[in-house]
Order: sequence, then C-alpha cells, then structure tokens
Amino acid sequence: MPATTFATWVTGYRREFPDRPPVVGNPLITAVRPDARGGASIPFIGLAEGMFLSALRRAGIPLQQIRPALEVVRTKIGIEHALASKRLYVAGAQLLWEVSKEGGVDDEARSGARDLIVLRSGQYVFREVIERYLRRIEYDEMYARRVHLPRYEVADIAADPEMNFGRPYFTHGGTPLHVVRGMIKAGESIEEVAADFDLRVDEVTEVAQREGFSRREHEQPAPATISGPQHAGQAFRRSRSGTRRRRGDDQRPLRSQARGILVRSYTAMTSTMSPKPLKSFSLRV
Repeated sequence: MPATTFATWVTGYRREFPDRPPVVGNPLITAVRPDARGGASIPFIGLAEGMFLSALRRAGIPLQQIRPALEVVRTKIGIEHALASKRLYVAGAQLLWEVSKEGGVDDEARSGARDLIVLRSGQYVFREVIERYLRRIEYDEMYARRVHLPRYEVADIAADPEMNFGRPYFTHGGTPLHVVRGMIKAGESIEEVAADFDLRVDEVTEVAQREGFSRREHEQPAPATISGPQHAGQAFRRSRSGTRRRRGDDQRPLRSQARGILVRSYTAMTSTMSPKPLKSFSLRV
C-alpha cells in the first residue's frame, strides 16, 4: 500500500478547486502523538481500522466514493473506533445495505456501498475479497485484539498489543519477526534460521523474499564484526558460530534448545508487561 494512501486515511484531506467548493475528507484511522520525532504514531486500534480500509481497497472501490457511506455506518454503529469493532464485522454488510437504500448519501456512494456486499442465504455479507481480510482479525467482546498480517501468506505472523510490545511474531512458537529479519539480514542461511527457531523453511523463505533478500544475497558469509546494536537472537547466534564450525552439525540439538529457551524467555518477559494504552508501533500492512 502506498504510504501516501495510508497517510491520507490518518490525517484526512482537503482539496481546493477553482470552480467548485472544496472537498474535505475526515481522518478514518486513529493516530496518537508520537513520543519523539519520527516515532510510531499508529496505535493497535488504528492498525485494525487500516486493515478494514485495506480490504475495501482490495475490492477495487475508491475510498473517496464509499467514504460518505462509511461515515453513516460509523454513526449507526454508535461506538468509538467503529471500523475496528466486532459489530462492524458482524453487521457491517447489512448496515451498508441499509445505507444504500437511504437518502443520506449520493448515488455514487450508494452504488459503492452495494458493490462491497453480496446477498448470501438471504443475508447481506461482505464480498469474499473483503471477508478474507476481515478473517485475519480476531476480536474480543467489542474490538479487535489480534491481527494476522496480510503481507504474509505462508507464515502466520500476528500483531497483538499484549505480546512482544505489540511487535509482530510467528504464532507458531512466538518468535519475534524482527529477530528472524535481523538474522537473515546479517547473513544467516534460511535453513539455519528455520532450524534454530523451529520454523518451516518456507516460512523463513517468505520473510526473506518480503524483505527483498534473494537466497544468494542472504547466504553470503556475515562480516566478522557487527557494527551497532543488534538483537538478542543474533548476539546469541554469533557467540555459538565458532562452536558450530569446529564441532559440526552434532551441536544443532543443543543450539536449537538454547535458542528456544532464549525466545521463550523473551516472549514471556514481554507478554507479562502491561502495554501502555493505545500502544503505538510501526508496521507494514
């Protein structure tokens, strides 16, 4: 998704025209003031709102066309952060149908609303392309609580504000995504990373591909000296690399067991810490 598109959803827009009144679009995604310049400004609830808007974009309906209908739907739902609410998932399609029959929106918005839904078994539901996105969101009684990132299709990678400070992780085993990314970037082979974290090779391969690393690039030997702070997983891996080369593959069970202890300890530590309200972080969706 283009960064400018997401920014428009966050900040809204105002477009001036010489021969007609300006067009104004209100913000659709929740944002907070970052703690520092360049810091993260999108809380988890904003990520869930962005997931829903991304689903509409996948359906090929211009958001400018459907925006008036969405505003009415948010009003009908009647709660804050309606686009991240369970009620939108359960009843949003029916509400869009009701909006399309009312006179509160123009013909273009009415047509756009109907293009997002289909009648199935006597009930209006979202089109399959939208439904696929929404199925990646898990809800509690009212709001989204976990998002499975659509950027990954082979690996199941989720973001949860109560896990890893909201940073994405592999749902199988809880390995933080940034640890795997860092090891691949540092030159570790896909097979070694997969074995150390008990991940499938195709899962790690997908991460490497999404990060723009070809197999040839990320399997080059890593430099002997690491400049700048890295992550715990990489530091641990470096400390054992000499042992691996001297003793061979008979050390793999011990390496994997120790790595598993490291990741489980990291995950347990971060999952027990209470996140700040509306915790913010940066994600590509």
